[in-house]
Parts: sequence; C-alpha cells; structure tokens
Amino acid sequence: MIPIAVAALLLGPSEASAARSYTVDDLLRTEGFGDALFDPQDRWLVFQRFAPFSEMNRFDKLSRASVLRSLLYRVDLRSPGRAVPLLPDTEPGTIAYGFSTDGSRLAIGRLSGDQWRLGVVAMADGAVRWFDISPDYTPFNTTLQWVSADELVVLAVPGREQPWWLRSEGYPAEIFPKRWEATRRGQEPAVTVVGSGHFRKSGSPPPQMSLVLVNAASGHLETLFAGPFLSMDIAPDHRNLLLIERGEPAALPQDRPVSQMDGPFRQVPLLYDLHRRKIARPCADCDLLGVPNWSPDGKRIAFVARRGRQDWLSANLWKLAVDSHGEPQAVASAVRPVITEFADGTARAAFQWQGNALLLFGRFASSSSQRGDWYHVDDRHAVSLTSTLAHVSPDIMSMEGCVAAMTASDGVWCLDEWPPRSLFEAGIQRAKGGGPGWRKDSDGISLIGGRWSGRQITIDAGEHIEAVDASSTGSALLVRRQTIRGVKALTLMTKSDTAMIATANLHLRDVQPARPKHLTYRLPDGREATGWLYLPPFEKETGTWPLVVIPYPGATYGNDAPAGQGPGFGRFHTSAQLLAGHGYAVLLPSLPSRPLVKGGPPGFVGDVDRAVDAAIATGLVDPTRIALWGHSFGGYAVAMMAAGGCRYTAAIASAGVYDLGAIPGTFGPTTRLAPERNLAIGYNFAWAESGQGGLGVPPWNDPALYAAASPVYLADRIRLPLLIVAADRDPAPLQGAEQLFSALFRQGKDTELVTYWGEGHVVGSPANVRDLYHRVFSWLEHMPRRTAHCDSTPLPLAFRSTPAPNTP
Repeated sequence: MIPIAVAALLLGPSEASAARSYTVDDLLRTEGFGDALFDPQDRWLVFQRFAPFSEMNRFDKLSRASVLRSLLYRVDLRSPGRAVPLLPDTEPGTIAYGFSTDGSRLAIGRLSGDQWRLGVVAMADGAVRWFDISPDYTPFNTTLQWVSADELVVLAVPGREQPWWLRSEGYPAEIFPKRWEATRRGQEPAVTVVGSGHFRKSGSPPPQMSLVLVNAASGHLETLFAGPFLSMDIAPDHRNLLLIERGEPAALPQDRPVSQMDGPFRQVPLLYDLHRRKIARPCADCDLLGVPNWSPDGKRIAFVARRGRQDWLSANLWKLAVDSHGEPQAVASAVRPVITEFADGTARAAFQWQGNALLLFGRFASSSSQRGDWYHVDDRHAVSLTSTLAHVSPDIMSMEGCVAAMTASDGVWCLDEWPPRSLFEAGIQRAKGGGPGWRKDSDGISLIGGRWSGRQITIDAGEHIEAVDASSTGSALLVRRQTIRGVKALTLMTKSDTAMIATANLHLRDVQPARPKHLTYRLPDGREATGWLYLPPFEKETGTWPLVVIPYPGATYGNDAPAGQGPGFGRFHTSAQLLAGHGYAVLLPSLPSRPLVKGGPPGFVGDVDRAVDAAIATGLVDPTRIALWGHSFGGYAVAMMAAGGCRYTAAIASAGVYDLGAIPGTFGPTTRLAPERNLAIGYNFAWAESGQGGLGVPPWNDPALYAAASPVYLADRIRLPLLIVAADRDPAPLQGAEQLFSALFRQGKDTELVTYWGEGHVVGSPANVRDLYHRVFSWLEHMPRRTAHCDSTPLPLAFRSTPAPNTP
C-alpha cells in the first residue's frame, strides 16, 4: 500500500507548479471512479475506473460512457495493496453485476465490438469463464442475481443482441439504412405502427426475455421461462424470484396533469419458484411502482401498486405471502403512499421491512396536509413514528445499530422505536452501504458511529472528500477524495491501516482551476439565494472580466461550489472551467422560481437579474459585456431571456426546447424506429404539464399559455445575437431549433444554427467537442458592448396589422 504521506504528494502539488489553464484536451482526458462492490465476506473489493473519454471505442454514445469507459479493478482485503486490473487486458467496456453468495465469484458484462457477453470471474485466481448469452443490462433495473455460490439467474436478450439500454443510442444509425434499403428494393414493407384506444395493441409486440439459470462451475445453461420481463428480485432465502413483466400500455389520466409516475405500460408481478420450477401470477391486475421489497425471511414481499383502473393517487402498499397462493393484502389502506418524483425521471414510494413489520412513508387519505410521515403499518392500523419531528424525509436505509435510519434536513433519526432517537446531527453524512456517519472538519473528516467512532482522515488544503463506501460487514471503508484541480484518489481504510489504492486525473496536477466566489442576494420575492461566480484562474492586473451567465431554472446552490463544475467532473457543456480558462467570469445563479408564465415573464428572468446585480457589485465583471449560455432547459431559459430587454449582448442556446407544445407530440429518433420498445408519450406530457414546463394542462386546453411560454412565438422580441446549437439524435427536438432559427431568419436577425450529426443531448465526439468550443469562444469574442442608450422596450407579441405587399 502507498502510505498516506505519499498520497498527499500525488494529490497536492504546490501552487507554483500549477501554471496553466484548463483546456478541451484536459476535458477529453478526464478519468474517474464509478461503482464499488465489496463481496459478502469482506475479502474482495472491486471498483470501476473510468478510462479517459478520448479512449472510448466509439463516440456516438456519450450517455452510455459509464459502460464504454468502464474498467474493473480489484483489491484483496486480506493482503491489500495497489489495485490491479480484474481482467488481463485493459480494454474498457466491462461492468460488474455482483458477487456470488460466498464472494468467490463475480458476474461481469463485457462489450467487445458490438457483442455483449456474460462472464464469471473466479476471484481466487482471476480466471474468467465466458458464456454465449447476452445478459440484459440497465442502470435502473436488476437483471442478474446469484442463487448460490455456483448458480445465478439472468434475464437474457434474445438472439444475443446488445441490451436495449446500450443499443438504443446507436439504433438510428443501425436501422435507418436497413429501412431505406428495404424501401429501395421494394420487396418488403418498411413500416412502424402504433395505436391508441381500441387500437392500443397495434404494432409489434414487446421483446421477450429468457430467464436463464447459469451454473458457473459446470458452464451449464438452462432456460427456465420466457416473457417480456423488465427486472427481477430474489428472496433472501433464494427460493423464489419476483419478476416484473411488462403489461399493457397504461392509460394516461384525464382529470389531472400527467406526471412522472404515469409510465408507458403496466408493470405486473410474477413469482417464480426456483425449487419447483413453477410460475405464478399472484396479482394480474396490479401495476407496480418502483422496486418491491422482500421480508428478511423471504416468506413475504411488499410492493406499492394500483389495481385495475385505479389512479396512482389511490395506490396502496400491498404484501403477499408467497406460499399462500392467495391474493395480496392491502396494508393500512387508510394511509396512501407518498409518491416522490426524482430528477432522473423516475417516481418511487418509500417503504421498508422492520423485521416482520412494515414501515411506510405516507399520509392519511382523508388528510388535507401535504406532509408525509413514517408509519408503522399492519393490515388495519397505522401508527405514526415521526409526527413529533420537525423534519421528515422518505430517505431511509439500514445501518449499523439501526434497521430504519431516516435522513432528514436536521440529521439522521432511528425509527426502530418510539420516540425516534437521534443518530447524527445535521451536517453528518452517511457512508454508502450503511456504514458510519462522517463529518467534515477543518483539516479532514471525522467518522462517527459504531466501530469507527473517533477515527479521522486528514486531508490537504484544496482537497475534499466526495463520498465514503462501507463494506458488507462494515470492517472496511473506501474513501473517495478529490483536489480542487480534479485529481482523484481512492483511500482504503481497515482496522489497522489507511492507504491509497488508486489515483486518476494526474494530468490535472499542474492546472490552475477557476476561482469560485460565493454570492448571496435577494430574489424579487424576498427569498435569499446563493450564486457562484467563477473567475479566471489568474489575477487580472487591471480592468474587469466579461461575464457569461449559465442559467438553469430549478437549480439551487448551497455553500459548497457546484461539484459538477470542477475540473475533474468531465462536463462537456456549459463548462465554467473552460470559459474561465479562456478569460471569462462565469455566473451560476440559483433559480428556484417556477417558469410558469401567467401574464408576464417567467420568474427566472428576475431571479437571474438579481444574481447579475450581485456579480456586478463585486467590481470584478464588466457590466457592458454579459452573455448567456444555457443547455437543455437552460437553453430554453436563454431563448426566453433573449426575448426580453437588452441587458445581455450575446446568447448561446444549446439542446434547448423552443416550442413547448411540440414536446408532447414529438417522438425521438429511436422511438420512431422502435415504438414497441418504449413509447414514452406520457413522459413527454409529464414534462410539459407537471415537470420542468409546469404548464398544468395539455396544449389543446390552453394553446395561448403554451405560445406565451415558447420562444418560437416570441421570436420578434429577440434582439441579441443568438447561437443555436442542436443535434439530430437529441430528445430535445431538432425541429424546434430549426423553427427558432427560421423565425429569426425570417426577420433578418443575427443568428446561427449549428447542428451536430450523430450526437445526442450532449455533444461528445472529440472533434465535435473541439468544434463546439471553438464556435462558442468565437461567438463570445465578437460579443458587442451594451450601449448606454439601449432601448429595452419589448416588441409587441403579435404581428403588426399592416398587410404584406402581396396581400390581395
């Protein structure tokens, strides 16, 4: 092991040695660390190391980089040393599914060329047995689980195709030529069909998966069952397997806004008895939400579901005795689960077994309060566990000394008994995997709780702890460290030793990063908000810096600089580090206001103005040279802000949405070609009605509202030069960017549309990334100064009544 003193030398070079700015080449060379797995016996640690972006074997799947860059490394915890590659070669594209029950084997998936294969590694000697099946894979679902030390079950993709999650990004490039060729030849139709109402079953059926039992010792494969399976969850006693099957298309609600919980199809539970080789359908009319939860003894399973034509607002917590062969029972039906929607597009309800009892985060159906609480629930009764607490949260997990530990804004509380007892005060974070808590101190972190209480980790100035992972038994900790320059390290802590096992981004040791400055200011409604002003890395002898504002409605920042803007993050769009390295100050404002338009500009317009005022008040930025750059929903915000006043003198909108009414009615490129895979019409309506769009109704109910919130219909108000960046495979429709450009072209205004081909929501191919930043810097360099006599009066929304010359 490398002693911690040497680690300090690797992570903390002197200021004198840091003599250059961050560049696009640094971005493309970014490395990192991903998931870490400890085996059940705490003998082995396996973790992901992400190779540089520039070393991916293809660049048209940036959103799948967590696989394309993935290398696996291992550490023997009985004789720990520097981490070594798990496989003999260093080709990226390998992920870990999980350890066998005794930790002697590890299931892996590997992408080699266009083929995805299952492998099983013997941890003792590193030998790999490869199987001629393609295991399904998605970061969101469980598709492989171990039954014993030798056997595992896996959902296998038919025809040894790649898992859809991996394949979907490149599907248009794969399928378009085949469809065009079929039409050219004229021998077979090139057609897709989708339906609704009476025709909802039109088109191709969903793909079938095979449930396969794999014996890693003998190499034997046995297909147990087949169906349109999405995920699985094995019981703790390894006798039964819960399968989630894709059901019929789910109807969208007609009496409320569509939200993220309204998925494209029903999710139906199946039980498979691994001993008897029998399948059961215990609740054919159930539609599950989120992940089911087995009782510790494996005899019961709990899940949140709606039944029949119920709305999700009437969903219940259910439990099922697997040996009863009966119907599931509703648990405390008077308490409805609180369904929480997350930024990743998922919706979940929180519940957990506490021995043979159940805990549910919910509220009484008869209550008018919007607060959720944790309840101890059984078939008839519900007893609140958290009603006396000022702050509650659906975030719960098991940890050493507490089965049900809830993390709230004021600390961590144990709900194992009433009243709840405080485990950790506010500001203490929990280790992943249920280990100790940890708190930042002036010179490092202190560990709190269980066997680790009193242990400390000292860090250097300019270094911070990103996260802590705990092993299965809590006897080892993996500490993730990072410097302000973006150099990363993994430190392994055991009972007797603390040492570094891996580093990444050593090429950034001589980079001088942007200098973040904390700002506070008042929003128009009186709330206090935080913004971050990034200054170029080197002091300016005289004068002020031109400013680039990066708005994103809904983003709020705290007392720590945004982690996603550090030099080690690998941020391809709106990079504060690249902008600052090129001589621009960069402002990230908190924008908690909703963008809903009700007879006036969106709330974020005034919020950004207050943040800009605070930046100007520092005396460090030039008030006459302020540009905007927004990406995704930030691109939408920039286009809306460009349509009001003239405080800003240039703007860049990338991957934005410019016609909100088009979002619910536009398929993405992959969906057009394979609607049977995931016709996510509901998610698009959810975005417009209850998500970021926040308009509350579908377009036909209030078309004027959609028009007033869409930059395309405000194009006559846009005065400043606007660079529009788009891509053909972006889920934010390319057509919207073309519409906005065309509207500005119609008026002879200064604009440019740049379209990247083969790219998705974020431009990631190295040549395209270099081209993008070359164009961004060129656009900003030509940014005009704001004149003292700027006419900020908005132009009228409608066309003037003067008829066109060719009007009869």
